[in-house]
Amino acid sequence: MLLCFALLALIFDDAVAGEIPFIVAWVLVGLGGIALSTWLVVKIPASYAEAFCSERGRIVARIGGILSKILRSFQAYRHARIEMLRAAALSVLLQINVVVCFTLLARSIGIEVPIESMFLIIPVAIFIMMLPISINAIGVRETVFVFLFSLYGIDNVQALAFAWTAFGLTLIQGILGGIVFALRKEHRVT
Repeated sequence: MLLCFALLALIFDDAVAGEIPFIVAWVLVGLGGIALSTWLVVKIPASYAEAFCSERGRIVARIGGILSKILRSFQAYRHARIEMLRAAALSVLLQINVVVCFTLLARSIGIEVPIESMFLIIPVAIFIMMLPISINAIGVRETVFVFLFSLYGIDNVQALAFAWTAFGLTLIQGILGGIVFALRKEHRVT
């Protein structure tokens, strides 16, 4: 959903939309690719990946085994369209909540970037921070936000303050969740 938001935000962000020719066509191709990939992952039987990769070399067979595990995990949802639609709807709501939360945080620091731009900045930043480049995206987060906000005329100090505040809030949420988890009562089934 984050990637879909970022693609759709490309159309509505005036700073970007005017710079990229045929932006609507590119966005539609991207969204179509996401839809096609999702459909293929749910519909292609895992046995096809196993059969295709088993006759190849050792590395290809290993990749096929991983691909087969991924496909098998999605096979449970093959006939569960209602559940998949519910999950997609909840994912949309969650990602809207994430972007709105980051937007409110930015406004509290004095960063005035239009909301449609935040629907581009935040998904791109989160996607980059998910890459296994550093521990907990330390350093990556700061660089990404400084770069992305600089495209909208925000100075480095404000962008860095935003990145650190966002990281601090994430740590606080994690600590609170850890405390709740540690203090919960276990119900043992005998």
